[in-house]
Amino acid sequence: MVTRLLSWIALVLNAAGTVLILILSGLMNADIIGRGVFSHPLNGVNEFASMAIVAIVFLQITDATAANRLTRSDMVLLMIQKRAPRAAQALEALFDLGGAVLFAILANAVWPLLADAWREGEFIGVEGIATFPTWPLDAIVVFSSFLLVLHFAIKVIADVRGIVRPAAAVAVQPQEHAI
Repeated sequence: MVTRLLSWIALVLNAAGTVLILILSGLMNADIIGRGVFSHPLNGVNEFASMAIVAIVFLQITDATAANRLTRSDMVLLMIQKRAPRAAQALEALFDLGGAVLFAILANAVWPLLADAWREGEFIGVEGIATFPTWPLDAIVVFSSFLLVLHFAIKVIADVRGIVRPAAAVAVQPQEHAI
């Protein structure tokens, strides 16, 4: 149930990231056309792009992680799995635990920034020309990091079960690599 809910949320966030990519692409094209044809660029595109890129990464990373589409080298892990499946499962558990810890640290570090940005009304850009509030980006980072902590925790539990009950272990699957 929890895994299904997390997968659904990750899919929705991934779709939101895709929409943000389309918006960013449209704005960048309009800015280029405005500069080249009308000698008048769109204000705020640079600021929006800098925030949108980070937002896109964090909106899409949970789904990429859940679908095992993160780029990684698993050649050594596959060799270990052939000789010592429990050792390979233990390494997976260690990697997943590391991911959970890393994103817990990130969420914990960004949470105060989110609170400050919300309370103080922080923005990026030039006042009177183009400004964007910073709290939505901080919220995306915190929320996505929290989801990744949950995802990695679920993976750690599955990895430990695979060590304890090797028959229940799922073989390490080679990662798909996005081009």
